[in-house]
Amino acid sequence: MTADRLDRIEAILAATAEAQQRSSERMDRLEAAQERTQRQIDSNARSIQAWEARVEAVEVEADREAQYIGGALASLEGAIEGVRADIQAVVAVFAETINAVRQESNDRHDEQDQRFNNLLEDARADRQEHARRFDEQLAEMRQTREEWNQRFDNAIDANAQEHRAFTQNFQVLLAEISRIWQRLSA
Repeated sequence: MTADRLDRIEAILAATAEAQQRSSERMDRLEAAQERTQRQIDSNARSIQAWEARVEAVEVEADREAQYIGGALASLEGAIEGVRADIQAVVAVFAETINAVRQESNDRHDEQDQRFNNLLEDARADRQEHARRFDEQLAEMRQTREEWNQRFDNAIDANAQEHRAFTQNFQVLLAEISRIWQRLSA
């Protein structure tokens, strides 16, 4: 019964190790995706900064097209803000996903630790119960052996007494027979 529990514990440990490995791999992929997204964000920010510099240069160079460029800039700024908002939303989703996966992994790890601790506690309790029963049975066997030794010693003593009594009776009988033969011979 203990071997089965130990096998179950080993199976749970193996499953835990596999789950942790899968969680680590997922976490690595998510972190890599987050890094790629951050690089894209940084690249977009540099692009935005470059665009803003170009727009300012165009404004200085072409005052006569200022209204047209102003409208274009307003449109471009709206697009930039939209892109920034989209990027921030994507980053927030990635961060949320990473946190959720991390929390799920931690919860699963805690649950598996609890299961393992419960199984380990059960195994310890079983081992203690087995040791207690073994000690009780060993004490009973020793007691029984002592009782049998006592009975055997008593039986040997009784047998020795019976043998002495028989020997004495037999000697008395032989002495009687010898006297009878002496009377008959005389």
